[in-house]
Formats: sequence, structure tokens, C-alpha cells
Amino acid sequence: MSEVRPSKSNRGDDSAVNHRNSKPMKTPHIINRCAILAIAIGFAISSPIRAETREVITRGTVQTFEPKSFVILSDAAPEPLTYSAGTNIKFVDEAGVVVAPEVITPGMPVTVYYMRDGDKLIANRVIVHKVTTTTTEPGRALTKKEAKNLREAQEHPEREARRAADRGKPFPPPDPSKSTTITTTTSDGTIASLTPDTIVMTRTTREGPITYRYSKTTEYVDETGAPMTMEMVKTGVPVTVTYVREGDRLIAQRVIVHSRPLVRP
Repeated sequence: MSEVRPSKSNRGDDSAVNHRNSKPMKTPHIINRCAILAIAIGFAISSPIRAETREVITRGTVQTFEPKSFVILSDAAPEPLTYSAGTNIKFVDEAGVVVAPEVITPGMPVTVYYMRDGDKLIANRVIVHKVTTTTTEPGRALTKKEAKNLREAQEHPEREARRAADRGKPFPPPDPSKSTTITTTTSDGTIASLTPDTIVMTRTTREGPITYRYSKTTEYVDETGAPMTMEMVKTGVPVTVTYVREGDRLIAQRVIVHSRPLVRP
């Protein structure tokens, strides 16, 4: 029996069948990784770098001040911090009343609300606190008149209290032999009226007007510290008064006269 060999045409048909039945090699892992990488790169390119939006609060003392930029000696930082004023920055006092930037001077205690933009500190709100200083003066020997007044106040308190009220003096009289603590405070406002010995000021806070007594030792200066005369202080003038409290009286020590009105809400 002779061997039957496939013809060339049959071999060609078989190879065609084998080619149709063969399956291409798949690479699912490579495709998935490339797709993820492309998405990540696209997201990174389309997402802008944002500044930190968390508001931070710090308290300190003004070292140098300009309306657009100021340096604060912070209570929490070893080095001075420089702040740039934000577009809508507000300067206010503790009651929330707007404060004119012109009255902010070195040494004032402030609280700064700010946000960080790269390496810049952008201030949005600054609270200006009242300036209060406390000093202690040692006692001294009493004069004969002072010793007599103190003795009579102890022996006849009702009579001496009436006399002190008629004279507009505190009772009991101060005792210079004892050390005293003096607290000095500042307040802003506009002069409402003047008398030979008092200044009535409408304050920039909501607490209403207040009366200060002044004397020959009261100092009057402009914003630069240049001396002024009492005659230049008139009704309607914006001022900053530095005063001390003696009993129920407020004694003006220094009056700063401003060239422009203090800002009010």
C-alpha cells in the first residue's frame, strides 16, 4: 500500500486553520499601570498649588508699623515676625470698633489673625489692645500738714469726708508714706467739651463719654510727639488720652492730638 501524502494545498489549508485558531498574547497588567499613571499625571497638572487656608492667631507687641506691612514681636516666636496686610484687613479694638491705622504705634499689644501664603504671613484682622502699664512708687516721710490730715480723717471720718466732698478731693486722703501702685491706661476718642479743669471725651468704644481732669503737668503733643499748647485742643478734635485713676477720678497725663478723625463703624 502506497503512503498518501497531503498535497501542498492541504498543508496550506491546515496552516490557515492553525493561524485562525491561535490567540494573541494579552498584557493586562501593563495596560492598567499605564492608564493609572496617565490619570495621576493629568490630575497633578490640572490641580493648582494652593496656599494654606487655615487661620492662625498670634499675640505680641508692635515693633514697627506701616499700614501695608508691620513687624510684631510675638509671644510665641523667638524672632520678630513680618506680616503683610491682606486686601480686606481690619484694625479693631477689643470691642470690635474700627481703629485708624494712624494711631497704632510701636509698643502697642496686638492680636494678629493671619494665614500663610508660601513664605508670607498675610494678616486679615488685627485687634489693638489697650496699653496699660503699672509702676510702684516708694513711700516718703509725711509733712506736718499731711500727718495732720490723716490723723483728723481717722478721728473724725464723717466730718472730713464731707469736707473732702465739698473740695472735690478724695477721701480718705492719700498716705504718701506708703508705696503706691500707679496704673496708666490709654483711651481713644473725640473731645466733646472742655472746662477750665476737665476734658469730656466721646470714646471710640460703645461705653459712652468719659470725663478726665487735667492739670498744669498734663502734656499735649501731636502724633509726632511735638509739644502743643492747651489752646490748640478744641471741641471735635480726635485725641488719645493717657491717664491714671485716683479714686473715682481720671487724671489726664498726656493728650495726643490727631490730625485726622479716628475711624468709627
